[in-house]
Amino acid sequence: MGKDKSIDFSRGRYREMLIWQRKSMFTEEKIAEYAAWVKFKPGMTVIDIGSGLGYLGYTYWKYFGEGGHYIGVDIRSGLLKDAQDSSEFWADGGTASFNAGD
Repeated sequence: MGKDKSIDFSRGRYREMLIWQRKSMFTEEKIAEYAAWVKFKPGMTVIDIGSGLGYLGYTYWKYFGEGGHYIGVDIRSGLLKDAQDSSEFWADGGTASFNAGD
């Protein structure tokens, strides 16, 4: 068996890269277009597999979050802790939780 070569995106330059990529990935217009395509609506439960820092929850919260629930799942405990901590600032009017899994 070979050495595990997976990247830990919860640390150092990989974390910075992850944040930068997510922040620059889509324009507000594209986000609104995708939200309409997915048919987000207030009160929905959204599950994000590979949630990392919870970027998708944060980004789309205004479309489903009022009375809704976001569940983030990721393998990296460092990312999950930071995501849970930051969700206190954006998950207003609903709930957000983060769970370990792959």
